[in-house]
Amino acid sequence: MNNFMPELVGAKSDKGPVRSANEDAYWVSHTETPTELGALYIVADGVGGQEAGDVAANKATEIISKAFYEHRQAGLEIEVALERAIRTANQVIFDLAQTRGGGKMGCTVVTAVLHNGYLYVAHVGDARAYFLMGDQLKRLTRDDTWVQKQVEANVLTPQEAANHELRNVVTQVLGNKEEIEVHLTHPVEIYSNDVFLLCSDGLHDPLNFQAILGLLRGKSAQAAAEDLVQASIDAETHDNVTAVVVNVGQVPGKVRAATAAAPAGRSGIPPWVIASLIVTVLVLLAILFFYVLPAFNARQASAEATAVPEIVPSVESVLEETEVPALPPAPTDEATAVPQATSTTASTATLEPLPSATLAATDTPPPDIVEARGCIKPGVFAFVWQDAQLATCSEPDVAETFIDVGQEVIILDTTLRSAGEPGNCSVNSDFLNVQSAADSTLQGWVLESNIQLLAPGESCSP
Repeated sequence: MNNFMPELVGAKSDKGPVRSANEDAYWVSHTETPTELGALYIVADGVGGQEAGDVAANKATEIISKAFYEHRQAGLEIEVALERAIRTANQVIFDLAQTRGGGKMGCTVVTAVLHNGYLYVAHVGDARAYFLMGDQLKRLTRDDTWVQKQVEANVLTPQEAANHELRNVVTQVLGNKEEIEVHLTHPVEIYSNDVFLLCSDGLHDPLNFQAILGLLRGKSAQAAAEDLVQASIDAETHDNVTAVVVNVGQVPGKVRAATAAAPAGRSGIPPWVIASLIVTVLVLLAILFFYVLPAFNARQASAEATAVPEIVPSVESVLEETEVPALPPAPTDEATAVPQATSTTASTATLEPLPSATLAATDTPPPDIVEARGCIKPGVFAFVWQDAQLATCSEPDVAETFIDVGQEVIILDTTLRSAGEPGNCSVNSDFLNVQSAADSTLQGWVLESNIQLLAPGESCSP
C-alpha cells in the first residue's frame, strides 16, 4: 500500500471565537516528503499564558518534521526516530526560551506516522489522536493533565474530569524543562478506510466522544477537518482549534471483520448465540409444561369445586418443589395455612434492587418475572467488552463493538464485576453483563456507570 495519498489528507486550524491570535500549528506530509520512510503528521498547541506560544508551536513542527526524516534516513526505526525528533524539538525550544530572557515558552504536540500497514503515535501534553475503525472510535493518547492524574488515582471519575475547572492544566509540555517523557503508543494495524484524527484541546474540550465520531464518519478528510473545527467554534471553544484528518484509503486484502460478508453457506451469527437461544427456548418450554399448565389446571378445578378463594403458592415455594403440587384438599372449617415465602440471597455483591424482581443465580425464573432493563445514558455510547478482555486487561485495547447512546439493553446478570478498564487498566471500574434489546448478537460487559435502570413499563427516551 502507499503510505501517502494527498487527496486523503485534510487539515484546518482557526484562532477560535475567543483568542486574538492562533498559537496552534500543524504539519502534514506532502508530495515532496520522503513518505516511503513513513508519512508524518503533526499538531502542536502553544501553551496559553506563556511567552510566544505560537513561536514554540511552529518551531516544534519545523524541528520534528526535519529531525524525524533525518533519523529515518540514518536507518532508525519509526518509534525511535519519532521519540528522538520530539526530544530534539524540546531542547531547541527550551534553549530558545533562555536566549529570550529565560521566560517560559512551550507547546503540546501529537504526532502520527503511517507506514507499511501500521499507525505509530507519539505525544506530549494534551493534544490527542483518535482512530476510527468503521463505526468504532478509539482514543490513542493519554492526556498529560492534572485531572488525568486524579482519575488514575481514583480521586475523580472520567466524567468528573471531563467537566472539571482544572481540566486544561497540563503537567508537561515541550520547552519548559530539559527532560520530558515522550508517550509512544503500540503500533496500530490499519485496515481499508480507517481514519485517524490529530487535534488540539480546543477541539476535544467542547466536543464529546459521540460528536467527534459523528463528524468523522462518512466524509472526505478535508470536509471532516473543516466540520470538526466549525463544530468546536459553534460549541464556543475557549481556545484555538486545529484538526488533521487522514483516511488510510484502500489496504489490499485488509477489510474490517465487522463489515465483511459472512462466508457462503455459513451463518453470520456466532455459534454461542445460537446455542444460548436453544437453551432459552428449552427452559421456557420446561417452565410451561411443569409449572404454568399444571398450576392453571389446578386453579380451574379449585374454582369449579368451591367458591372459596384458592391459595396460590409463592414464587419461592414453587421453585423449591421438585414435583407438580397436588390439588388442595376440600375446604374445611379449619384455617388453611398459607405457605410462607422463603427469601434467597445471592452470595455475590449486586446492584441496588432493580424495579423488577431479582433472583439468585441458581434460581429458575418463573414466566411472570420481568426482565431487568436499562438505557445507555445520554451523552455516551457504551463499549462492549468480552470476558477475555476484562480478565487479561491490556493497554491499549480496542473494543470491537459498542451500544449507541439512548439504546435499550437487557441486563443479563445484575451482579457487578469489578475489573480494570481495557485500554486504561490502572482504572478499576464496575461492569454489567448486558445484551442489546435491538440486536441479540450484541452482548458483553459495559461500564455500570453508562446504564440508567428502567422501571417496569418504562422505555428509553428517543
